[in-house]
Amino acid sequence: MDRRRFVKGVLSSLGVISVGVFTAPASSLGFVGPRMLRRRIGPDKLYVWGFNYYDALGVTGPDRVSTPVLQTSFQSSAHNWITISPSQSATFMLKGDKTLWAVGTDLFNTGVFGNGTVGAQVSSPIQIGTDAWMSIATNALGALGVKQDGTLWTWGSNRYQTFGFATGSWAVPNPTFIMNAKIGKFDTHKNTTLAINSSDQLYGWGTNREAQLGIGNRNNPSSLVLANAVTWAKCSVGRNSSACIKLDGTLWAWGLREDGSVPDGNTVTAYISTPVMVSSEVTWTHVGVGFDFGIARKSDGTMMGWGYNFSGNTGVGLTPGTHTYSPTLISGTNWASISVGDVHFLALKSDGTLWACGDNGNGQIGNNSGFDTSTPVAIGANTWSQISAGWYHSLGIRTDGTLWGWGLNADGQLGQNHTSNRSSPVRIGTDSNWIRIAAGGYASLGIRSNGTLWWWGYCGEWNVSGILRTSSPIQIGSDTDWQEIKAGQMTFMLQKTNGDLYGLGLGGIDAWDSINTMIEPSYTMGKKVEAIVSTPVQVGTATDWKYVELAEKQAFAIKSDGTLHQWGWIIYDFTDNYSYERYSTPVQAGSATTWKKVVSKGSIHLALQNNGTIWSWGTAQEALGLGNAGDQALPVQISSPVATWTDIAVSQDVAFGIASDGNLYSWGPQDPVRGKTGAAVSTPVNTNTGTWLKVAGGAKHAIGIKNNHTLWGWGWNTDGPLGIGSTADRSTPVQSGSATDWRNVFAGGQKSFGTRW
Repeated sequence: MDRRRFVKGVLSSLGVISVGVFTAPASSLGFVGPRMLRRRIGPDKLYVWGFNYYDALGVTGPDRVSTPVLQTSFQSSAHNWITISPSQSATFMLKGDKTLWAVGTDLFNTGVFGNGTVGAQVSSPIQIGTDAWMSIATNALGALGVKQDGTLWTWGSNRYQTFGFATGSWAVPNPTFIMNAKIGKFDTHKNTTLAINSSDQLYGWGTNREAQLGIGNRNNPSSLVLANAVTWAKCSVGRNSSACIKLDGTLWAWGLREDGSVPDGNTVTAYISTPVMVSSEVTWTHVGVGFDFGIARKSDGTMMGWGYNFSGNTGVGLTPGTHTYSPTLISGTNWASISVGDVHFLALKSDGTLWACGDNGNGQIGNNSGFDTSTPVAIGANTWSQISAGWYHSLGIRTDGTLWGWGLNADGQLGQNHTSNRSSPVRIGTDSNWIRIAAGGYASLGIRSNGTLWWWGYCGEWNVSGILRTSSPIQIGSDTDWQEIKAGQMTFMLQKTNGDLYGLGLGGIDAWDSINTMIEPSYTMGKKVEAIVSTPVQVGTATDWKYVELAEKQAFAIKSDGTLHQWGWIIYDFTDNYSYERYSTPVQAGSATTWKKVVSKGSIHLALQNNGTIWSWGTAQEALGLGNAGDQALPVQISSPVATWTDIAVSQDVAFGIASDGNLYSWGPQDPVRGKTGAAVSTPVNTNTGTWLKVAGGAKHAIGIKNNHTLWGWGWNTDGPLGIGSTADRSTPVQSGSATDWRNVFAGGQKSFGTRW
């Protein structure tokens, strides 16, 4: 036998590999596990599988790949891959030589590739600059990375302030100009707005998923769109449908036709994306639309209702739960004006008396009763000049200029310096110079006779003047020429005396499907208000960053001193309270200095310390792993039978951990992605499926490598991310192929990546 070959064989049997004149243990080269003697020196082979519609796998052909495919164009000339970070539509790859590469589609036109382009589609990897990087993370909107020199960089969209510095986000705390419109000829509901310009043409913007803009499709526009060029007199938009009156007095409607919400007499559910005539009568004067119902007034003072009668809200006297497919007469005469909320409405008669009808679950009817009403009931004997029906509360101005509120007050929207509901009108403050009001979802706005603008309640993401919630009126700015206001759920439309229309509140809404995939956003201000940066910009001046994680609305980073920092919208309560901390710059999370890794999905944040302990924070749910503990704004240690952990991962609503003995644990709701059948668990439970080296979580699936270097997958599998050759979901781990040389795995969205020796 050749002597050199004999010596090499002896060294190999001792776990030593000869590299030139240098001899080193195999473990020092990153080869670990019981099968390391079979490993070879050379570049990793990268395999891809799962959802490929946006070219984010970098393979041409099928939109779905259900078995691992060798990705030849991704092969690293360096020894290994540092990390691969897939998002919904793009993938970033950090090679062993510290170069950064990307592939896929800039789906939301946010400059996600960081190369100066916006809206690009890249089917084969492109290098992002020439700098050396240490860590990279991405989401559907942008990316976050640490360069070799320890500086932190970001690019894409800052809609959730994940840039780490205070530039434009989706929060619009000050009125922003949109267009000029006829005085009072506009309406907004939830996240959609319609407005009539000086030429009597109808414009729209915001959410259009139910065709409520009437523009011939269901796409969400990113700018103002001409909804209809004919001449219009009045417009109203509801949650899923719209109704407007033309200058000739005829009534028209469009949107989701369901349960009579588009009252053309047709009972078939359908999307009506262009206006249809509801009534050829030419006497319609007022119209309002709510949640699948509408109310309209004629010139003779009669009032008509239609749609889904949730709780008497159509006003026609029918049993709750029934439907009215065409305008039907509401009892009473001499109706003068109406205001339609989400599931109730208010109306004034010509003598100034106030009437209300519909849902009264929070006292929003105002008759000191907790019972719903199916026909209008009088609210006291006072006379009123202005009314506004919100989602679950109501506002009114009496003829003496005093302001009153009733209904839901959980966020201070009744302006009472407390948060108790009221079932009959209570006065707001002592002023008697109010002229306009708007009741929204959680907040209220008002205009005084001097033209000043005021707000109270919960402003959510827009955070007016740095204040999140107030239970008494606070002035917005110093302008004195405000004239009209309308309210959506978290968005307000304001008009000045010259007709200029402004937006205030939440400037955009993201929508997510059942597998945590972002779908087309809606721009509630009729334009993109967030900052878009298409080339990397530095975050601060620090040079000691080490590791980053980027989730949907929040960013995390670990410094070389072991401290953990977070910024963006750190949500820890997804209930109606929707509590969160919003940081425009990195802030330290807790005082620990031994953080090693952090992962995040939605409102679940999980971190691993050097001592092997797992910590979590976010919304109270099983995936926190804290038992019955409530929402957590800062990391809390997960107590479990496992002393130390070696790896962590998180999927939508489910968390994973690998114990130091190789056992895989999971916790979360009853879901295939848990990898274990049975009821929901709120503390770590052993999946009893062997010993593991690696685990990675996608949107609704997980993949892992066992200690024999085989590849396994489980969870939702519609797009093939489990790599098992089919698209069947699996509630326990299933092996992918027979290869025994898997080295690392990465997952994101409905995509999976793995490297082999």
